[in-house]
Amino acid sequence: QRPSMLEHIPPMSVITPHDGEFDRLFGIHNSCEARLKRAIEKAAYYNIIILLKGFYTTVIRPDGKIYFLNNGTPAMATPGSGDVLTGIIAALMAQGYSPDISAALGAFIHSQAGTMAAAEHGEYGVLATDIAETTGKAIKSIMDTNPDNL
Repeated sequence: QRPSMLEHIPPMSVITPHDGEFDRLFGIHNSCEARLKRAIEKAAYYNIIILLKGFYTTVIRPDGKIYFLNNGTPAMATPGSGDVLTGIIAALMAQGYSPDISAALGAFIHSQAGTMAAAEHGEYGVLATDIAETTGKAIKSIMDTNPDNL
């Protein structure tokens, strides 16, 4: 309700809005393309990382580079899932990863955990706590697949 607060966000902060939250901050957008263009503008203007949550999660850096993640599951559209994502990103930043890498890697880990939770609980039965509890297994599976990439 107070987009002017964005003027006070420290440089390289990460925000993680879904479409509705993004539109409340930056105005209504009638397409994903329009929202992405605005996110590119606003990331540069505020010098922040914007992680747009959605079917294709998108990480927009202030330098205009964009990461698209096409993995995950609709099961992740559950209350509190975004809080789990934020926790993963914050944990990665606390370990010394840069904010942009933390956002992209955090989104990938989160989607892997969501996919694993859906496999266990079914697409309609996943809770945010299931995603959180599966995060360690997700990290292990990623490291086992690509041990030299983390």
